[in-house]
Amino acid sequence: MKQLLLAALLATGCVSTSAATAPPQTAAHPAASATPVTAEPDTALERSVFYFPSKERYGELPAGVERLTLTTPDGLKLQAWYLAPPERRPLVLYFHGNGGNLTGAADLFEDLRQLDLGVLAVDYRGYGESQGEPSEQGLYLDALTAYDEAVRRGLKPEQLILYGHSLGGGVATYLAQERPCARLILTATFTSTTDVARHRKGELAARQIDGYDNLSRIKHLKIPVFVVHGDKDQTIPFEMGQKLHEACPGSTFWRVEGAGHNDLADHPEFGQRLKSFVD
Repeated sequence: MKQLLLAALLATGCVSTSAATAPPQTAAHPAASATPVTAEPDTALERSVFYFPSKERYGELPAGVERLTLTTPDGLKLQAWYLAPPERRPLVLYFHGNGGNLTGAADLFEDLRQLDLGVLAVDYRGYGESQGEPSEQGLYLDALTAYDEAVRRGLKPEQLILYGHSLGGGVATYLAQERPCARLILTATFTSTTDVARHRKGELAARQIDGYDNLSRIKHLKIPVFVVHGDKDQTIPFEMGQKLHEACPGSTFWRVEGAGHNDLADHPEFGQRLKSFVD
């Protein structure tokens, strides 16, 4: 009964097709914690409702983008795409939603290239061609691995912009807490999976789901944060985006009128808004 309840809860959830070293301390961040070498699994129930990985190809590798294989501290091979930034320009570390895989981000690579930005995006464990099975702690470890790859390639924390969509917003918010970076972009992101459960199925469901506590983490960030949410989002309530913004003093909020969960980047002002925030 519990499994059926939670499967219904998130079956239409946050879907979007689209050796470690500690970076130096900066004024806006505490000293980086050591990178974990193992990842605790989620419960079978959480795995069944949080993650919808796919091996399908949704787009081709864009011209000029390099295909990488990254190795996590727990020994998994992850697939990633890397577009080097122009000299002295920022690099976006992009984290996709809980459905599909990295190939759904092909158009985003082109959009960010037009803004003279580099991009490094990784397929979480179990997604696309990446090994393993997804879990909350595992996705955090994957994000740390991507960050360390950017540092290995000579990028400095002040050049790194974290960008997460939907579930990826939880991954990006975690990383912003754990590693120094310049900015954070959250699109269609929830306050916590507990809150999503409560919104969809009530308090009983909320007591059975625990993870990705973005609201608690964002309160402690001291970097510029841009929260974007469509007011017609039927997957993650618009009010959750508002709460994230309100919990983070100094953050920027864009209410995208008429937009849903996966069409924010289609808005004609999207590119210009990103450029204004980044530059």
